[in-house]
Amino acid sequence: MSIPNVGLQRPLMVQTLNTRLINVTAAALPLDPTVDKTKLITGFGISNPLAGASVYIGNAGVTIPGGNNPGYEIPAGTAPFFQIDQQGRQLYELQAPLQAINAGLNCNTSLANVEGLPFVVWDLSSIFIVATAATTVTLITFPTMYL
Repeated sequence: MSIPNVGLQRPLMVQTLNTRLINVTAAALPLDPTVDKTKLITGFGISNPLAGASVYIGNAGVTIPGGNNPGYEIPAGTAPFFQIDQQGRQLYELQAPLQAINAGLNCNTSLANVEGLPFVVWDLSSIFIVATAATTVTLITFPTMYL
């Protein structure tokens, strides 16, 4: 079955993903110290196996319950996914037509910084993980393919 072309000549891209194991202990460590905001991660998941211990994510001072900075619990046997919704910020497709309209109307107003819409990403080097007992979890990340 083919998908009909409705006049769009957009290139198709394949979403990539990366996985890695994290050995989690009672000492907090970053989810991935090499994945900062420049890696453009908009979604990630943590798979905590059923045989594992509860893990907790938070900032650099994250602790297990009973500590002074308890994190967000990811119980054994769960695999939450964290996704950033850009809330329709993909409006760059409208920028070229708006610039053409502006020029055609001889407006004296500038459309400066039209591509300055914020793009929100995860910085996995600043999200830390800790466990109630030593366990291994799987981290999966999905980088943005374009801006």
